[in-house]
Amino acid sequence: MKAAIVGGGLGGLASAILLAEKGWKVSLFERANELGGRARSLVEGGYVTNLGPHAVYKGGHAERVLTKLGGFPSGGAPKVRGLAMVGDTLHTLPTGPVSLLSTGMFSFGERLEAGRLMARIGSATARGDETVTEWLERNVEHERVRAMLLMYLRIATYTHPVGDLLAKDALPQLQMASGPGVRYLDGGWQTLVDGFRKRAEDAGVGIRAGAKVCKVKIENGAAKHLELEDGQVEAFEALVLAVGPKVASRLLPSDTKLASHVARLRPVEAACLDVAAGELVTATTALFGVDSPYYASVHSVAARLAPAGKSVIHVAKYLAPGETATEDELRAILERMQPGITIERARYLPRITVMNAHIDAAAGGVAGRISRSSVPNVALVGDWVGDRGMLLDAVLASAEAAAEGLVAAGSGERAFAVSA
Repeated sequence: MKAAIVGGGLGGLASAILLAEKGWKVSLFERANELGGRARSLVEGGYVTNLGPHAVYKGGHAERVLTKLGGFPSGGAPKVRGLAMVGDTLHTLPTGPVSLLSTGMFSFGERLEAGRLMARIGSATARGDETVTEWLERNVEHERVRAMLLMYLRIATYTHPVGDLLAKDALPQLQMASGPGVRYLDGGWQTLVDGFRKRAEDAGVGIRAGAKVCKVKIENGAAKHLELEDGQVEAFEALVLAVGPKVASRLLPSDTKLASHVARLRPVEAACLDVAAGELVTATTALFGVDSPYYASVHSVAARLAPAGKSVIHVAKYLAPGETATEDELRAILERMQPGITIERARYLPRITVMNAHIDAAAGGVAGRISRSSVPNVALVGDWVGDRGMLLDAVLASAEAAAEGLVAAGSGERAFAVSA
């Protein structure tokens, strides 16, 4: 069987590997000159900076698929010596019993409730289709404690506003973050890209970077050929579109269900400042906004990302629809966390896509994402596809599902099911 993969990010590479290692002949096409998409890292002067703050959640679908593809990459858990910003005031970030006692952000009653909540958050469950806001109203008495939990849910889901997510989607993200934890990767996420590329090439995948696919040709209801910008035509028996929703819909104009779904999507976005800096000025390694959607973290204390004695820091503002953040605004957050730190290089990204679909309750949450194309031999892959997980978990879970579905259909075990 022959498969074509459009998209050379982690989802496309994972799909290609999983199919090639089942004996398929696989060709992968990436329009950019480099593979990796949003997982690319900038390596310069001994510093490694990702495109915004990245972390792999342990205990999720990503870890399971990464293990299948050769192992969970090396790195470390964030070492949080944090500050919580309420208005313009900085407090000790409440992360456990000691910091909960020392922080000035809570009254005595709020402190008691926050402690009880933190102790049981790992087993918390949600009712039906209640939102995060509704869950908080039912379970948390004090407004400041609600704000603290909203802060942690925002960080765990990378989403703002987070209150309109389904609680049954958001709580597991926080439970993974506070339980198994997250990992910052040695060498940045480029290590994932490079490792996937090598495994794909070793499995015989033909990789073409700088190859823009302009059209998918449909014959008798099935996808048959790719037409490339350079005029070449690629034939295949199965197709994986590991691209964003708008590109997928443009390539499959006959799929009206896909077009209808894509028209309803809005992305999750953030403004980011990726900083290569000198030695840390203070022991503080994180600053989170409680009543504002700010994030700052020193990633180099947990992973090998900087020369000895130097630092890599990611600062972000999670953006609600219509919101913006200036570079000066993000630099001011960095200054609050590490006053006077020497900045050697900084990359300001005014608006990046964190996830291609805001999975709020109105959209049906994670379960409301589209699973497959209506074209029977076309699979979709991405953080906007499938009913499993968020962020990289969704990307790799959908890649696994796409490969398994195509292999089963190709072996005659079952038809490649279509659902929306």
